Amino acid sequence: MLIEMLKVILLGIVEGITEWLPISSTGHMILVDEFIKLNVPKDFMEMFLVVIQLGAILAVCVIYFHKLNPFSPKKSAKEKRETVDIWGKVIVGCLPAAVIGLAFNDKIDALDAGADDYLTKPFSVEELLARLRVTQRRLALIQNVSNEQAVYQNGPLRIDYSVGCAYLGDNELSLTAMEYKLLCLLARNTGKVLTHRFILQNVWGSSWENDIGSLRVFMATLRKKLEKTPGAPQYIQTHIGVGYRMQKVE
Repeated sequence: MLIEMLKVILLGIVEGITEWLPISSTGHMILVDEFIKLNVPKDFMEMFLVVIQLGAILAVCVIYFHKLNPFSPKKSAKEKRETVDIWGKVIVGCLPAAVIGLAFNDKIDALDAGADDYLTKPFSVEELLARLRVTQRRLALIQNVSNEQAVYQNGPLRIDYSVGCAYLGDNELSLTAMEYKLLCLLARNTGKVLTHRFILQNVWGSSWENDIGSLRVFMATLRKKLEKTPGAPQYIQTHIGVGYRMQKVE
């Protein structure tokens, strides 16, 4: 129980620090959780990542209470109108974020469930065809084994391309479709540094080429399943600001 409380405190510190920086506080909490791992159900963790941000919201309310309070007796009639105007802009500004957030929630659930891609309406025929071409290239990478060995071996890591399975020693790795694609791309380029953009284009397609945060989350989950010590990876090496490299293991 004490260990779990210390983990919660650490996550709270990460949230408190990153909330005030121009970076994703939730993304960093997810990354930290991959290393310390709270012993809670998945649904609870998803709720926790949202509720924990209440602390930062309350801090803003306390610090700026007077400025945000349209009924403050210390304000003039003009200042009260300006405060109401600010709240109106906040509400209007939140509406698109809420709509887009609900739309992307379905997209994230679909991708986590193993979908290769997700296309939302409205979309152009050109975009649909471009995504189909990306899917064909991915299938060619996975299925075309005529010019390479059907089995990849790197130390205890073994990938059987013909059946689409990966093993660590005698144990089969339980990988999602996206994690398997990431692993195959890295394996086929062992020793080479692959940039974030190259990985995103080849695994997800051009529409995701700037979503480095999502790539880091997927890479963290893959490392957790592949590495004995994710903090000191044996296989997947991070090149900060550049990308990732599959190292040769003897």
